[in-house]
Formats: sequence, C-alpha cells, structure tokens
Amino acid sequence: MAKQWIYFPLAHEDAKRRLSAKAIAIAQQLKVQQREQERQAKRLAQEQRQRQQKAEEVKRWVANSTDTDLIRAYVKIMLALWSGDTTFSIEPSASHHRSVVAAMRERQIWTEPVSALESRFGSFYDLVMARMGGWSEHGDKVLTSLASAASPSDNSRYAIELMAALASRRPEMTNDQQHAYDQCCASIKKEVAAENPKFQRDPQRQRLHTLLIPALAAPVLASYGTEAHYAKMRNIRTEKERLAKVRSGRIKLVQAGRARQAKAVKDQAITAAIEQVSQRIGWRHFPFEPPNIALLMARYGDKRPPDLRFTNAGAQDVLIVAERHRAEAASVLKALRAMGFTIETDVIVAEQVLVLSGLCVRTR
Repeated sequence: MAKQWIYFPLAHEDAKRRLSAKAIAIAQQLKVQQREQERQAKRLAQEQRQRQQKAEEVKRWVANSTDTDLIRAYVKIMLALWSGDTTFSIEPSASHHRSVVAAMRERQIWTEPVSALESRFGSFYDLVMARMGGWSEHGDKVLTSLASAASPSDNSRYAIELMAALASRRPEMTNDQQHAYDQCCASIKKEVAAENPKFQRDPQRQRLHTLLIPALAAPVLASYGTEAHYAKMRNIRTEKERLAKVRSGRIKLVQAGRARQAKAVKDQAITAAIEQVSQRIGWRHFPFEPPNIALLMARYGDKRPPDLRFTNAGAQDVLIVAERHRAEAASVLKALRAMGFTIETDVIVAEQVLVLSGLCVRTR
C-alpha cells in the first residue's frame, strides 16, 4: 500500500514558532543563570574582600596591641572555646585565633606547644578560672588545685601564681574557704622560705603568668619564688653561715685567750705559792737510814687535821716525789715544782703534808 501524505499548510509555521519560543526560554534561563552566577561571584568577592579587610584589621590590631591586650584577647578566645563555642574553631575566626597565638610566640610570651596551653587539665586553665571564672562554679575546684599545689608535687611550680590569682577572689570566699586559702598560702610561703626547688616558678611561663595575673607584677611578688629569689636566699644563707663561723671562731679565740689568761694567773699564783713554801721549809736530816714512805704516810695520817685535804693531788704522790728529790739532793723548790700542782691551795696542803710526815721541817 503506498504512503499517503497529508499536507497541512500551517504546520511549518507552527513548528517555527514553537522552536522560537523554546529558544527564547532557553536564552532567558541562561541569562538568569548568568545573572545568578554574577551575583554569586560578586557575593564571594565581597566576602573575600571583607575577610581580607577583617584579616588586615586583626593584623593591625595585633601589631599595635600591647602584650596585656594580646593576653586578654587570647583569654577571651579560650573562654569561648572552653564553654563549647565553636566560633573560633572555624574560619574566619580560626585565623584570628592563629594570629594571636603567632604573635604570642613572636613576642616570646609562649613558646611551648599550644596544646599544653589550651588543655582544660593544664595550669593555664586553672589560673584563668581562678582569675575570672564564676566563683560558684569554679571556686571549690581552684581551691582544690591550690591545696594540691601547696603540697610538694608536680603542680607546685605554679603554686605562687595560683595563690596570687585567688587573692583578688578572697571577698567571694566563704569563711571555710578563706581558712583553707590562708592555710595553703602559709604552706607555700614556708616551702619557698625553705628553698624547696619544687616551688620555684617556671621561668619559661613567668612572663605569661605575669600578664595574666597583674598582682604578680607588684614589688612584693615580682621576683618572689623566682630563680633570682632562690639565688638571693642561698646567698643570704651562705653569708649568714659564713658570719656564724666567723663569730664562732672569734668566740673560740676569745675563750681560748681568756682561758690562757686565767691559766697564766693560776700558774703565777701557784708559782708564787711554791716559792713562798720553799722558803718556809727545808729537808729533814736522816743520819742513819732514808725515810720509809709508809712510815711517813703513817706519821702524816696520825697528825693530819680532818679538814686537810688535797683537791687535785694526793699525799702519797707528794711524799714519793719529795723523797726522790731529797735523795738526789735537789732543792725543796725543785721538788715542789715537779709535783705538778694545778691549784694554789694544794701547795699549802703539800707544805703541811711534808711537815707533818716529818720529811721536811720549818725553817722559819
């Protein structure tokens, strides 16, 4: 069967109109998309300019800020992060955070890994909470940290800083908290006075802590517990020990001098007494046989008064020395000198022993 064509005179024109309308719609859609892309590009460019402008502002602020301003800004950022605010964890605020940290490193305020500074379990967190944290929420916690630091431990290196940070919070403390705080302060001061090295402030964090806690810049605390303070205390202790040794040496010299003087006076008195006694007595002559010591002691014992006693000598020794010198034809003076008297009164007793025993006689 042959194809049959049906001719529609307006079909061609109708097709042209439909194609034209479709082309116009596509063109309009492309224009809308283009305008949207332009708007997006303008918006992104504007946001980029704003970010750059903000970054420049932050850069200028960081460059012109003081160290104190820098620490205040950093503490503000950390308080936000610690409270759960993620603003400074995403751009563009994250770059501000990095700029502040970079400036702190450049100024040698903080040189250790930033993780040690931003940990919720580190000393910086405790110091910030002690300085400006809500007392009802953090008061007991920071006092517990102070008690731990007040006892020799790994945390004792920032005990002084924590003590200074809590000083301004004392009016907010209860009576029990004030008592606990005062006890911790007394313990810390006692350990520092004892030069306990665990309580020496960390020199690497000293500047950071001083900027965070202005009280540490006061004259009474500026160098307290620092390496220089410990060195000064050691020098003072060493000087005291040196002076004590000097004083002790001088005292010993004075005592030795006085002892020599006293001995000289005593020896002079003994010498004078010996010379006087030697002039008053002389050896008895024995024509037949030499005197027997036992017999001499017996005679002395029979005639000795009850109160006639030696202090540092003995009657028998006196008689033995005297008899030996008499037998050698030595003088009474030499015999008395050989007896080694240490007390003047014993010379007088020896005189009576020699006379009562019959070994000597009075010559005048």
